[in-house]
Amino acid sequence: MEFVIGQLGAAIEIEPLDAAAKAVELAYGAVEYWRVELYEAALAERDATPTQVEGYRMALTDLARVSKLANDAGVVDRLAQITERMSEQLTLAAEQGLAELARAGLTLTREQRTIFPSGYAEGLRRLEGQPIEGEARQLAA
Repeated sequence: MEFVIGQLGAAIEIEPLDAAAKAVELAYGAVEYWRVELYEAALAERDATPTQVEGYRMALTDLARVSKLANDAGVVDRLAQITERMSEQLTLAAEQGLAELARAGLTLTREQRTIFPSGYAEGLRRLEGQPIEGEARQLAA
């Protein structure tokens, strides 16, 4: 067992949902690796090796199997639900910030009140699927 830990690394806690999504990503990475191998063989005008062909075939089979498992487990639906809940929480936090500005005496024109939601929604769309890095910090005055 020590050999395995030394070669593969120690166990790391992961949520089952994250594990299923990661398994699909890794399986797709294997498909892409073998696809590039086949493509490069074709560019070099040489026959693909049996190892390349079999590797690609097995990678596709693994991707199909892992994708089906993730699909059957409802991974996509659950990730969408989590994303929707997070968006709602972010929107509530933004609304609270605007309410605090109003309580502090800031008055916004009708145009300013419509600009913020569209800009906020665009910002959320840009962030979709992107990791959130860094920490929240106070806005400059």
